[in-house]
Amino acid sequence: MYEVLIADDEAIERSALKMMLENNIGQIRVTGEAENGIQLLQLLKKNRYDIAIVDIEMPGLSGLEVLQMAQKELENTRVIIFTAYSSFDYAQMSLRYHAFDYLLKPTRREKLMATMERCIEDIESAQREAVNSAKLKKIIEQIRPLMDEELLNSFCTGSGDFDRLKIYLNALEISSEAGYIIIFRIRDRKRMQMIPEETFDQLARKKEVAMRVTSELSDLVEHALMQTRRDKITAFIPIERAGTEYQNRMDSIHLAHVILERVRIPETVEVIAGIGSVQDSLERMHLSYRESISALHDTKTNMAIRHYNDLFDKREQDWHILQNEQGQLLSAIRDEDMEKQKKIIEEIFFALHKKPEQEHGSYILEMMVQILHNADPYFSGGQDQRFQISRLCRECMNITDSNSLKLWLTEYCRKLSQEINAGSHTGIVIEQAKKYIDDNYQEDLSLNDVSRHCNVSIYYMSRLFKEKLGENYSTYLTRVRMEAAKEMIRKYDYPLKTLADKCGFRSVGYFCRVFKQYTGVTAGEFKEQR
Repeated sequence: MYEVLIADDEAIERSALKMMLENNIGQIRVTGEAENGIQLLQLLKKNRYDIAIVDIEMPGLSGLEVLQMAQKELENTRVIIFTAYSSFDYAQMSLRYHAFDYLLKPTRREKLMATMERCIEDIESAQREAVNSAKLKKIIEQIRPLMDEELLNSFCTGSGDFDRLKIYLNALEISSEAGYIIIFRIRDRKRMQMIPEETFDQLARKKEVAMRVTSELSDLVEHALMQTRRDKITAFIPIERAGTEYQNRMDSIHLAHVILERVRIPETVEVIAGIGSVQDSLERMHLSYRESISALHDTKTNMAIRHYNDLFDKREQDWHILQNEQGQLLSAIRDEDMEKQKKIIEEIFFALHKKPEQEHGSYILEMMVQILHNADPYFSGGQDQRFQISRLCRECMNITDSNSLKLWLTEYCRKLSQEINAGSHTGIVIEQAKKYIDDNYQEDLSLNDVSRHCNVSIYYMSRLFKEKLGENYSTYLTRVRMEAAKEMIRKYDYPLKTLADKCGFRSVGYFCRVFKQYTGVTAGEFKEQR
């Protein structure tokens, strides 16, 4: 049964329309009538209608004014403008507010019936599309492991039907082809190598660690593709917008750090990660895979997280020119000794004067990234290293001449000293986040939105929620929305759709399920307990 609302200032017109519709179309029931614009607006905000037949000229508010004011409430309603006014401007405005049709009075019964039938067909088509979409998602969930398998095999080998693979990516809602490969390997810590004959307990421990790694990766990267092979997890990390090489490298390294920090690793087991560089197409992703393999098996380092560009960068051969200055500068920054900082910076640029000026920024950036890594323990309150590195990259890479670079480095080190020696700012960040959520929970609010507002990374914000509030972001947001819903039910008599919208839910059914899970009762039962 389809519910219809008729808005017309003539009672006879409303009665005639109601009789005509209900007598000729068995699927229709007129459940709302409004004699002016204000009544129409109130009904739309209180109830949901499948079809609304609206006159333009009505007392209080015109039909077009109501359409403009109630666009959100009319999102799933087919609106038919039914008026005696044939103004072209009115017709244009009706289209602007997504009216389904524009009919002039008097309209022949056949034309009105045909329009209503088209409305019903459109509604049913949308319902079928929603059902088909839900079925498709269910099918994709069932075959997801097979799709991941084919995609990753093609990425690793550089072969396959890439046109079909791109279709797979679209089906998995991955809109970008850019990304990189990261491989996690789980191995015995004692012997630092895979044991030829492993015991059942050893295999079980490694399997448990592998499950934790994939779980954390899924939590942090929504559309990551993963493949697990006993002691090795290969993952494709898609990137919407690739940054500079430095930014991409720091982002990927930080992601690996966060995962390993969150995974509880037994003493007898260790996890190492090999990371390849970002590639901009599926056809080139095998290069990232080869790089991640090379990084994973490099014997010159004992680091748990290895990025290919860190291990095989061409600047590695003459990096020693700033090694001494790097340690001295970190010490001066930690001690907040500005004079010593200036002296060391002069020595740094003297050491660089034989290098091409256009390369100075790269050397300074490499040095400062290492300083930030080494300075992390000195940050009071565990400030976000990734945010520091992101800011460093943005600022440093925009400077082209050596003199400006020296002035920038002097000021950057001064600020870094202050931040290291300042009191913890994590409390301020989490309070900013909580206030932003309290002010915007009714919107489609993601952790990325909150992180951007607080000027920190999404990984740092995720960690703060768990460390400071004892729950993840989605749980906290749901709690805020549910408490708001309970308060609204106590104070107002909102219909379920309005209540769901005001609490940030675009689906009434999903809102009802979450509400019952949170409170143990339905919204109606909670209302009766007021």
